[in-house]
Amino acid sequence: MKIYHYTTIENLALILQHQTIRFSRLDAVDDLEEGLVESSGVHPGRYVFVSCWTENNEESIPLWKMYTKDCIGVRIGLERDMFLEYVSRGEDISMPEGIKAVGQITSKIPVTEVFNPEGKYMVLPLFNDEFFYRKIEYVESVADKTNNAVKYDGKTLSVAFKYIGCYKHKRWSFQEESRFILVILPRNPNISVADPLFSSYITQAIADNAILPIEYYDMHLKPEILDNMEIICSPSMNQAQKTIVNSLINQFAPKATVLDSSLASLLRLK
Repeated sequence: MKIYHYTTIENLALILQHQTIRFSRLDAVDDLEEGLVESSGVHPGRYVFVSCWTENNEESIPLWKMYTKDCIGVRIGLERDMFLEYVSRGEDISMPEGIKAVGQITSKIPVTEVFNPEGKYMVLPLFNDEFFYRKIEYVESVADKTNNAVKYDGKTLSVAFKYIGCYKHKRWSFQEESRFILVILPRNPNISVADPLFSSYITQAIADNAILPIEYYDMHLKPEILDNMEIICSPSMNQAQKTIVNSLINQFAPKATVLDSSLASLLRLK
């Protein structure tokens, strides 16, 4: 099944060149309400990263205007199962002292990103597509849906991240949004994963609303996914801009399909 993302020509170039999709931190997206969700004094949106799409294959005038540059951009269509999977066998995985990996691990996040001893953050591995890809539920109150997501008594902390990043107010329902969701947590590179203090540090960092050192995270696409890519040029795009798009496609994704907008002769976006 294809899903769709509206973006600029510049972002299209980056997607094609690096074969990655960028995830933005939830507290930096355009909907301030969901990014500023608070529960038990904690702002869990600081640790959730999202990439926003829609399953609606009909072109959306509001999305053209909101997510392209001066209404000049593209709508890309990719198969939902677009991300590269990493398969690692336990005996080949470099683990912190005291921890052993057994069997085979398959995840859309490289093991090195989870157990990177030099990193100041850790990306939680992805084993469950139901958590990774979700449709937005549009509600009367985002706060009512998320105010119990965090439970903290001063010592023990638990965060139900399944409630974060999946609710938006009904005013946004025109987007018909679905999204991919990652959880990235702060960590101290001086504390080994095997150290009993490791989880205590993460707990305290979240309770203190520690800021992550990154504002985005890029996930790699399957190399073959671009062969079936669909690109629609925005209704206001001129011939010179279409030439740029076609040049990018010829260089990076020659099997992809480039189409003119079905709205091109029906309206003038400005």
